[in-house]
Amino acid sequence: MEENKFLKTPTQISENNLSELMENIILKITKEDGKALIYHLNNLNFAFALATNERKSFILDNNPLTKIQMQCQFSYPSSTGLKNRLKEIKTNYFEMPTDMSKYFTPKIYNELLSFKEFLKHSPNDSINLWIKYLINIFLTPTNTQIPQDMELKEFILNKYKHIYQNVSPVKLLILNPYIPNFVKDTTNAESIFSQKTHLICYSPPSFEGDKFCKQNLLRMWFFDIKEQDILNIGQINLDQQLNQNFIFINKILETGGILYIETQNIQKMEKFFKISSFYGYKNIQHYTNSNAKNILLLRKSF
Repeated sequence: MEENKFLKTPTQISENNLSELMENIILKITKEDGKALIYHLNNLNFAFALATNERKSFILDNNPLTKIQMQCQFSYPSSTGLKNRLKEIKTNYFEMPTDMSKYFTPKIYNELLSFKEFLKHSPNDSINLWIKYLINIFLTPTNTQIPQDMELKEFILNKYKHIYQNVSPVKLLILNPYIPNFVKDTTNAESIFSQKTHLICYSPPSFEGDKFCKQNLLRMWFFDIKEQDILNIGQINLDQQLNQNFIFINKILETGGILYIETQNIQKMEKFFKISSFYGYKNIQHYTNSNAKNILLLRKSF
């Protein structure tokens, strides 16, 4: 079977209409307090749509930075609360290894390690999640040398104030029970979805281990991410990953349920669509947006 016999001809969709589409699917397919899975987090829009419509979502993603980058964005503490927390973090002295001098001044190195030790022994409340997120930004791959006069606490507080001033009011109203939960692995997810779900949002994996390690060296150091764990993730080729992903999706998606797919590499998913068709999935809608992203709705027929 050729891929184009399975897929409908795509129609263009605006970002506003895409947001409406997400919300309509959620309201139609799931019940209030119902559970949905986000498999590989491509963007937060679907997770926000679930949360604002009081659905419980679970996120399964093999990128170890995804949780750090995304988890904080469903709860916004006050700037005063963050400022007071930063005062609790005392800067200690550490002997800096020679190989770190090409990235940090001794001052910044001491500050970062002090933050690292503090976070290691502190709860993952909303303030600490934001501190992790902002340090993740601070350690952006384009920063080969942190400026001598940079104050880490000042950077964190100023960056957060800017984010908080520009946050959508809707995001401030998300209730705690609907903040997404991050799932460790497929085994954990299967236990959560022992009663099958009617909705899965899926983005095909695009994780490249070697590239990740080169681009995120400092982040891996700060967050204790092991290189070998990353390389192990990237060893499975795309077709194998897609096949494994489908087997898992099919196991927990209820008959009549919807698989919502976002991808920019639709050509690489031909085998995924073939096996989907074999197992009774039908492509009921197909859209493209201005970013050349394909949005597909597949219904599980049996």
